[in-house]
Amino acid sequence: MSDFEDSQNKSNHSYGDDSSSSETRSAASPPRVQKRVITLGGMGPIRSQSTRADKPKKKKAAKKGGGTPMTNSDLVDLRRRCQVPVEVHMILSRPPLHPENVSVGWCCAYANFFEKCGLFFPIPACILEMLYCLGLAFPHMCPNFVRHVLALFTRAREVNRAFSCHDLLQLFQVKTNARSDQGTYYISARPGSLVLGGLKACRDTNWRSKYFFFRVDRHSIGSFDPTRITRTWSTNLSQMEI
Repeated sequence: MSDFEDSQNKSNHSYGDDSSSSETRSAASPPRVQKRVITLGGMGPIRSQSTRADKPKKKKAAKKGGGTPMTNSDLVDLRRRCQVPVEVHMILSRPPLHPENVSVGWCCAYANFFEKCGLFFPIPACILEMLYCLGLAFPHMCPNFVRHVLALFTRAREVNRAFSCHDLLQLFQVKTNARSDQGTYYISARPGSLVLGGLKACRDTNWRSKYFFFRVDRHSIGSFDPTRITRTWSTNLSQMEI
């Protein structure tokens, strides 16, 4: 596998005034002290401290979660845009269905997985196998988790190589999300391991607001054993040796 790195090109522009105008200003006002800008490798510019007293920083208002719940129109649009087979039975949330409370024979999924992460039906076995090995339910995944697993398995197939959950845990750590999306899990590269370029640029907001349920059968999960799909909402990963 190969690393992908993004590079950024920086350009500095300087603008000067003509000599006559600068002499006029210097005579009327004292010379302006120019601040130094120091640039360190791998870091942004560091400016020298200002001589003026620091102004108190305004506290930023906390971001409020939310998002519009999924509607029947959204479900129809998702089926059309993501080319979901008509055989896949999808329904909206209704009591007592909830991501943390899924009935037997059903599975919960977020629309973001299909609209932004490239997931499709039938659900690839690599996703289901990873969840089974880690003891996670389908809605435990963050979009980051879906993108990484799909990208890794795609790359492994391109080089004709098998890729298991054991391989995943050698390269990445599966961590619980401690922020607004508590209860979900994301993937973080281990120090010194490969990082898939471009995935860090993805930003997902309110992705948990739109979710639906699909019937677990051969149309939605292919030949994967449905008894291996975890429905219980858990706060602990299965312990696996690396």
